[in-house]
Amino acid sequence: MNRLKLVRENLRYFWKTNLALLLGLMAGTAVITGALVVGDSVRQSLVDTSLARLGQVDLSLHTPRFFREELTHKLSTTTEGGQSSAVITPLISLNTSLVFEQEKQIHRANNTNLFGVRIDTWSMLKNDGIAPPEANEILLNARLAEELQVKTGDEISAWVELPATIPRDSLLGKREETSIEVRYIVREIIPETVGAGRFAFTPNQQLPRTCFVNLGTLQDSLDLSAIEGTPRNPVSRPARINGILASGFYGDEEPTGLHDVRVQESLSLMQNQLKQKLSLQDLYLKIRQHEDQGYLSLESEQMFLEQPVAEAIEKVASQLDLQTSPVLVYLANEIHSVNNPNNFSMYSIVAGVHLTEKSPFGPFEYKSEQTPTELADNEIILNEWLADDLKVTVGEEIELSYHTVGSHGELPEEVQTFKVAGICSMEGPSQDRGVTPELKGITDADRFSDWDQPFPMNMDRITPRDDEYWEKYRASPKAFVSLKTAQALWQSRYGNLTSFRVATPGENGNLSDLEHKLQSTFLDQIEPAQLGLQFQPTRASGLAAAQGTNDFSQLFLAFSFFIILAALVLVSLLFKLSLERRASEIGLFMAVGYQDHHVRRQFMLEGFLLISLGSLLGAILAVAYAGLMMYGLKTWWNQAVGTQDLKLYVIPVSIVSGMVVTASLAFVVIWRSLTLLNRRSPNALLSGRLEPEADRISSSPRIARWIAIGFGGLGVVLLLVGLLGLLPQQEAFGGFSWKVVSFFLVGFSLLIAFIAVFQIWLKKPDATELKGAHYSGFARLSLKNAMRHRQRSLLTVLLMSLATFIIVAVAAGRRNPTTEQPELHSGNGGFTLLAESSLPLLYNLDEQEGREKLFYDPTKTDSLAGIPVYSFRVQPGEEASCLNLYQTRLPTILGVPDRFIERGGFKFADTPGENPWQLLADKADGAIPVIGDMNTLQYSLHVGLGGEIEMTDQRGLQQKLKISGMLDGSVFQGVLLMSERHFRELFPDRAGYQYFLFETSQGQSGELSNVLETQLTEFGFDVEPVSERIAQFLAVQNTYLSTFQTLGGLGLLLGSFGLGTVMLRNVLERNSELALLRAVGVSPMGIGWMVLVENGFLLTCGLVSGLLAALLAMAPHLMSTGADFPWVSTLIILGMIWLVGMLAALFAVYTAVKTPIVRSLRAL
Repeated sequence: MNRLKLVRENLRYFWKTNLALLLGLMAGTAVITGALVVGDSVRQSLVDTSLARLGQVDLSLHTPRFFREELTHKLSTTTEGGQSSAVITPLISLNTSLVFEQEKQIHRANNTNLFGVRIDTWSMLKNDGIAPPEANEILLNARLAEELQVKTGDEISAWVELPATIPRDSLLGKREETSIEVRYIVREIIPETVGAGRFAFTPNQQLPRTCFVNLGTLQDSLDLSAIEGTPRNPVSRPARINGILASGFYGDEEPTGLHDVRVQESLSLMQNQLKQKLSLQDLYLKIRQHEDQGYLSLESEQMFLEQPVAEAIEKVASQLDLQTSPVLVYLANEIHSVNNPNNFSMYSIVAGVHLTEKSPFGPFEYKSEQTPTELADNEIILNEWLADDLKVTVGEEIELSYHTVGSHGELPEEVQTFKVAGICSMEGPSQDRGVTPELKGITDADRFSDWDQPFPMNMDRITPRDDEYWEKYRASPKAFVSLKTAQALWQSRYGNLTSFRVATPGENGNLSDLEHKLQSTFLDQIEPAQLGLQFQPTRASGLAAAQGTNDFSQLFLAFSFFIILAALVLVSLLFKLSLERRASEIGLFMAVGYQDHHVRRQFMLEGFLLISLGSLLGAILAVAYAGLMMYGLKTWWNQAVGTQDLKLYVIPVSIVSGMVVTASLAFVVIWRSLTLLNRRSPNALLSGRLEPEADRISSSPRIARWIAIGFGGLGVVLLLVGLLGLLPQQEAFGGFSWKVVSFFLVGFSLLIAFIAVFQIWLKKPDATELKGAHYSGFARLSLKNAMRHRQRSLLTVLLMSLATFIIVAVAAGRRNPTTEQPELHSGNGGFTLLAESSLPLLYNLDEQEGREKLFYDPTKTDSLAGIPVYSFRVQPGEEASCLNLYQTRLPTILGVPDRFIERGGFKFADTPGENPWQLLADKADGAIPVIGDMNTLQYSLHVGLGGEIEMTDQRGLQQKLKISGMLDGSVFQGVLLMSERHFRELFPDRAGYQYFLFETSQGQSGELSNVLETQLTEFGFDVEPVSERIAQFLAVQNTYLSTFQTLGGLGLLLGSFGLGTVMLRNVLERNSELALLRAVGVSPMGIGWMVLVENGFLLTCGLVSGLLAALLAMAPHLMSTGADFPWVSTLIILGMIWLVGMLAALFAVYTAVKTPIVRSLRAL
């Protein structure tokens, strides 16, 4: 008989053992390979979702700044070679709040993406044949339709913020009536399966709130549509948008990543095209000619020149060798004489300039004998008109009062005292109207009463002389200070200049030629990205983000660890069992002259065939296992992924990888099992004994005794220290308190001590006295049998107890924050309510005056009296909490007010200091300090304490954010927090507040929520309990814990079959003894009882010790308010493990009672 035939016959003859071994291999392969398939499926599903979300969109530009719609026509470009043309379409993207009133019910959907689209824009999206919206129509996605409970034909309202040219947070910004209500008819509801319903600029597997309206209708509503000039009104205005979509760059082959050459080339191409086609109008800029004075001035519709603009025009002026005059003007409420306050002037323009300019910007003509060429910080020049009004002369003091802009839109009045340094005439450069930029509604008004008042003005104090001056000289400055003084007093985060004047040195040249040259040179100098006009690689970013925050392959390998371990242990036990059952065969081979390596080669060949077949069948089973796991993610564990849109993808590479890994592990296990042959003689093998009959009873238990004393003593001491309150109260590490750490060590130490005590018991020959009758005697004999193979028994209890300890301890980590009370140093920070608004609030909810301006019902303003409210500025970013499966680069950033920093609170991890919030005030090494939640930092952004995140600010400058603190389990998961001061520096255009925390009692929460959402409907104010927000985050964590508990329980179930295999080995080794017992009259039931008691004893010891140790280790958490231990499911799982373990032992019982007595006795 040749080797292959022998292998075939052995596999056939021992088919039962080989089948069990094959099943174990299949289970291991299925779990390992299935985990890889799950990871592939989740990643590919995210890719599919991204592609469906974006349709044909490759690049996008979206910004709060509105620019000309015709820019999209001018941006048409061709790829290299000119064969295919890119498609460029316009878009308006806004954040809005939708409201649907149905009888007495009002349904709201806040923080909704509202897109104004044309036909060509709509065609770029994956619309599945749905027609684009016409005038006054709106298309809602499925999520919005469900939240609003609307159907086709219903009329809904959209609250939309009106575009503001002048920043609302500036002195002249408009703070009242900042939004409008637009009515739309729901024409169609976009099904969840249609990609357009998922359209958004940031990736998220959850369905966003998205709706579409007609672009032209939206432009009309927001006063952004084109206006043609007429003879009566010659001022024309182009239609404006704030977004661009571009496609046609990548063809049929998707980009491979952000660093794909095609991605970089397309971005560079579009950005260059944008720079070439940009106009001053797109940047809210204009160049004004002043023929009478002979110069040009660069001005902004936003009042202030943004810092990049000021820097660029200064460089351009230097390049063109132009004479320059930077200017900062401000509106003074009142100027009066210090000596006689009754001599005053109202609402005067004060200009900050350099007095050293040559013509045409100077020199000033003075009426006074003093002719200052420089001004000190406390000096001022008055024109002749103002000096006459105040009746002051050079050397006297005047007081100038003016408004500053507070953090919440309040306008506190400041007073500054100046010394009159000179009095200029009403002619020449000092009487230049061009110093003040043109502002619609103010500089074009005929009289003060015609002003579009930016703030409440005291019209009663305006004197006839003030009116007369305005009618004659309009916005010509009445007073001048140094530019340095003006910037120290009145600069804002939007800029420190209001205009920049340039002129040709010497003779006045042609201003039109100079304007053309200045404009073209300036547009070449300025980078659109510096002003927020930057194309983004939307498609490449979405595909890169689809790699996921977490690798689900690794995640499910970790969840299935105990299944994999149990399968490998089972394979090892079954193979050893096979060797034991064939010990005499092995002995015969060796007795007739076969060498050890020949025998091992024979069994390795059999093992190779079984492993190959098991891996192949396991790979097939892996697809089914992965399908089951994907079904679980869509149903039982759906809170972990938040989407039903998951599909199974089987990639051959992963299948092969799983098979190779499993086969390699199985080969190692089998090879280790074959080492048993090295320790046995042919004679022993011929008698059927592969291992020693029993471990040496006389081995010393000294080491185990010291382990028991050491770990038991440590556990008792730590337990007493914890119960007596002697532990430090501060954090130990990673957000864990010393109490939590101590009790975990108590549980683990006592578990190790128990294992050591169990080992000592096994080594004592007189530990169990053989006495008693019937079943009690058999039970004592079964315990004695457990001591026979101490190593097996100890290993069984050790593995079962440790596995139980880990599974129960992990399951005990579940939290339910809805049962927790507000506490300063916890995840809720002592707050009960959280609110977000679709549109920014410019006034302070924490003050009565602010509420009066925000609430439409004045009687409701007292509802917030005495309730601390903390408002945060918001820079929208990507969803970086655990609710988003996509990788995130930069999350939403919150600007933290100083009041909140001083208050402190919340639970921190690994962050030093009594009040870590104060770390936000520092700015070391040029990096801006930020604080984030530990889960967001570690699992979404993959950065730790002290790490840095790079970002681009609103001016296009690269900034570094340094992680200075980590919150632990807080309501701020998914965002980064920086000081409001730093926030304003990075994002000067972000006006108002959109994130709020309320420190109120639980009883007030419901009523207060209703009041806020009703009174602030136009802002899209959405209030929810802080505990519910934290619960949403913890739902993912709790779901993962449940998944681990379930799969870990399956691993223990499989391990209980391994215990049955151990019992079977014990029975086979004691066949002769059991036959002797049956020969002397012991009944088969008694034999079965003895085997079951031994199995149940080991099983119970492992499960109970692991359970009790885990409960003790997690005692502080279990006794806390938010503990949510799944008692029922845990006990059911452990009960099933015990029951299956006992059922698995029945096969050993069957073997014990069915083995022929005579044949077994002959083996004695």
